[in-house]
Amino acid sequence: MASQTKPKPVIPWKIKLLLSAYTFAVNTSRHPNGTVNRCLTTFLDLKSPPFATKPIHGVTAFDTTIDFSLNLWFRLYTPTALTSTAPLSSSYHSRTTETTLTMQRALGSEWEISALSFPAQSQGMVGLSIGEQHFIQGGIAQDLRSDGRKRLTYRPISIETGVIPQANGSARVKLGATDVIASVKAELGKPSPFQPDKGKVSIYVDCSPTAAPVFEGRGGDELSAELSTALQRCLLGGKSGTGAGIDLSSLSIVEGKICWDLYIDGLVVSSDGNLLDALGAAIKAALSNTGIPKVQVAASAPSDGQPEVDISDEEFLQFDTSGVPVIVTLTKVGRHYIVDATSEEESQMSSAISVSVNRQGRICGLTD
Repeated sequence: MASQTKPKPVIPWKIKLLLSAYTFAVNTSRHPNGTVNRCLTTFLDLKSPPFATKPIHGVTAFDTTIDFSLNLWFRLYTPTALTSTAPLSSSYHSRTTETTLTMQRALGSEWEISALSFPAQSQGMVGLSIGEQHFIQGGIAQDLRSDGRKRLTYRPISIETGVIPQANGSARVKLGATDVIASVKAELGKPSPFQPDKGKVSIYVDCSPTAAPVFEGRGGDELSAELSTALQRCLLGGKSGTGAGIDLSSLSIVEGKICWDLYIDGLVVSSDGNLLDALGAAIKAALSNTGIPKVQVAASAPSDGQPEVDISDEEFLQFDTSGVPVIVTLTKVGRHYIVDATSEEESQMSSAISVSVNRQGRICGLTD
């Protein structure tokens, strides 16, 4: 018995034409090395429109643009009714990446992000989304910052002096959420041979690891060194003492032999931006709180020997802070400068410059 061959299925000519066109498009969209020509496939892959007003199978979708320069946008799919825990899927698209964000929400609870990723060039500061970055930059451009301040307005500041009884002077300054402490310790020492008629001042800053996560490990040490150097430049001027905001000659006791050494220590307790200005204000307040013991020099001391001194435990001389400057840091975000930037605003800055100015309007120091 002869076997019966099954007839071949009849394919409509429209389907044949579509398959031929599809095969041609796929082969054309590949490079000679087999990789996909993304420019051509993007042109052929038409974007399906969202359906925000007309749900499909109980789900709506709408698009939101995050960054026009990167062509970064996302489409959020949401069910029209939640009767139980339901997954929500959102796809991010840009010229360089495509990422899917999956969120899950239980009734009455907050959103919980289980998977999230962005292109490296659009992340900015860790913890700030693209929308938040644009919100900060846009607010500064319109002279309305995220906390309601104008570009040249400071946060509320509080100053408390005498917080460390063991020190000769101390102060605590709170500038918004930034919290710093400065202390001054005075000790007798020998003047520098290059400046025999002047005393010496040393400034050290320590960033507490609990002040901010970035202060843990070597991050805090590097910032401490940078802040110490910046304060030296702003308050003490150049290496020769030119432009010093602190009068070093007032610390001299016997020229070339005895002087006061001031050790100024700063501690960053909490950090929310503008640390240099806050530390400068704390140091100025601590110096105004500093009492230097009165010193009596024995008249019978030999001219070539070390003179004898008597340090009083009851009489103190108030340190003159009339020439100590204040530090003002200007932070550039976009095309505008702001004062007293928060840590979030500092993450969006392109540059910053700090100027120390005394009450006569004279510039004592400059750092960037």
